[in-house]
Amino acid sequence: MALVGGIGVGLFLLILFGALGLVTCFLGSASKRAPAIIAGTSLAYIFLLLVLVFSPKESEVTDENDGELTDPRLANTVLLMAVLGCTSICAIVAVCQNFAAVRITAKPV
Repeated sequence: MALVGGIGVGLFLLILFGALGLVTCFLGSASKRAPAIIAGTSLAYIFLLLVLVFSPKESEVTDENDGELTDPRLANTVLLMAVLGCTSICAIVAVCQNFAAVRITAKPV
Protein backbone atom coordinates (compact mmCIF):
# COMPACT_ATOMS: atom_id res chain seq x y z
CA MET A 1 0.00 0.00 0.00
CA ALA A 2 1.60 3.24 -1.15
CA LEU A 3 0.37 6.76 -0.56
CA VAL A 4 2.12 9.06 -3.00
CA GLY A 5 5.30 8.37 -4.94
CA GLY A 6 5.82 4.95 -3.39
CA ILE A 7 5.92 6.24 0.20
CA GLY A 8 4.28 3.77 2.55
CA VAL A 9 2.27 4.47 5.66
CA GLY A 10 5.21 3.85 8.02
CA LEU A 11 7.57 6.23 6.25
CA PHE A 12 4.81 8.82 6.01
CA LEU A 13 4.25 8.59 9.79
CA LEU A 14 7.99 8.91 10.44
CA ILE A 15 8.22 12.02 8.26
CA LEU A 16 5.08 13.55 9.80
CA PHE A 17 6.07 12.95 13.42
CA GLY A 18 9.68 13.90 12.65
CA ALA A 19 8.53 17.28 11.36
CA LEU A 20 6.24 17.74 14.36
CA GLY A 21 9.10 16.72 16.65
CA LEU A 22 11.41 19.31 15.08
CA VAL A 23 8.79 22.02 15.56
CA THR A 24 8.27 20.88 19.17
CA CYS A 25 12.01 20.95 19.87
CA PHE A 26 12.37 24.35 18.24
CA LEU A 27 9.49 25.89 20.19
CA GLY A 28 10.44 24.10 23.40
CA SER A 29 14.04 25.32 23.30
CA ALA A 30 12.91 28.74 24.49
CA SER A 31 11.52 27.44 27.79
CA LYS A 32 13.24 26.67 31.08
CA ARG A 33 12.60 22.96 30.62
CA ALA A 34 14.12 22.74 27.14
CA PRO A 35 16.26 19.65 27.82
CA ALA A 36 13.26 17.74 29.16
CA ILE A 37 11.09 18.73 26.20
CA ILE A 38 13.77 17.80 23.67
CA ALA A 39 14.56 14.51 25.43
CA GLY A 40 10.87 13.59 25.68
CA THR A 41 10.25 14.37 22.04
CA SER A 42 13.32 12.39 20.99
CA LEU A 43 12.32 9.40 23.12
CA ALA A 44 8.79 9.46 21.68
CA TYR A 45 10.19 9.51 18.14
CA ILE A 46 12.61 6.68 18.90
CA PHE A 47 9.73 4.68 20.39
CA LEU A 48 7.67 5.25 17.22
CA LEU A 49 10.65 4.19 15.10
CA LEU A 50 11.11 1.01 17.12
CA VAL A 51 7.41 0.17 16.91
CA LEU A 52 7.45 0.58 13.14
CA VAL A 53 10.66 -1.39 12.68
CA PHE A 54 9.56 -4.35 14.80
CA SER A 55 5.90 -4.45 13.77
CA PRO A 56 4.85 -7.39 11.59
CA LYS A 57 4.98 -6.69 7.89
CA GLU A 58 3.89 -8.47 4.76
CA SER A 59 6.08 -11.38 3.78
CA GLU A 60 8.98 -10.57 1.48
CA VAL A 61 9.39 -14.20 0.46
CA THR A 62 7.23 -15.62 -2.32
CA ASP A 63 6.31 -19.27 -2.80
CA GLU A 64 8.23 -19.44 -6.09
CA ASN A 65 11.52 -18.10 -4.72
CA ASP A 66 11.95 -19.80 -1.38
CA GLY A 67 14.51 -17.95 0.70
CA GLU A 68 15.11 -15.11 -1.77
CA LEU A 69 14.19 -11.56 -0.89
CA THR A 70 12.05 -9.93 -3.55
CA ASP A 71 12.61 -6.34 -2.43
CA PRO A 72 15.38 -4.81 -4.59
CA ARG A 73 15.66 -1.87 -2.20
CA LEU A 74 16.91 -3.93 0.72
CA ALA A 75 20.41 -2.42 0.54
CA ASN A 76 18.94 1.08 0.55
CA THR A 77 16.82 0.23 3.58
CA VAL A 78 19.81 -1.16 5.48
CA LEU A 79 21.89 1.89 4.54
CA LEU A 80 19.09 4.24 5.64
CA MET A 81 18.80 2.49 9.00
CA ALA A 82 22.58 2.71 9.45
CA VAL A 83 22.54 6.44 8.70
CA LEU A 84 19.60 7.00 11.06
CA GLY A 85 21.40 5.05 13.78
CA CYS A 86 24.60 7.09 13.35
CA THR A 87 22.71 10.38 13.42
CA SER A 88 20.82 9.29 16.54
CA ILE A 89 24.08 8.49 18.29
CA CYS A 90 25.54 11.85 17.21
CA ALA A 91 22.44 13.64 18.51
CA ILE A 92 22.67 11.89 21.88
CA VAL A 93 26.38 12.74 22.14
CA ALA A 94 25.63 16.38 21.27
CA VAL A 95 22.94 16.62 23.96
CA CYS A 96 25.26 15.05 26.56
CA GLN A 97 28.06 17.38 25.53
CA ASN A 98 25.73 20.35 25.89
CA PHE A 99 24.89 19.27 29.46
CA ALA A 100 28.54 18.67 30.32
CA ALA A 101 29.75 22.00 28.91
CA VAL A 102 31.06 24.50 31.42
CA ARG A 103 30.06 28.08 30.84
CA ILE A 104 33.08 30.37 30.66
CA THR A 105 32.50 34.06 31.04
CA ALA A 106 34.99 36.73 30.03
CA LYS A 107 36.40 38.91 32.78
CA PRO A 108 35.99 42.63 32.29
CA VAL A 109 39.13 44.45 31.34
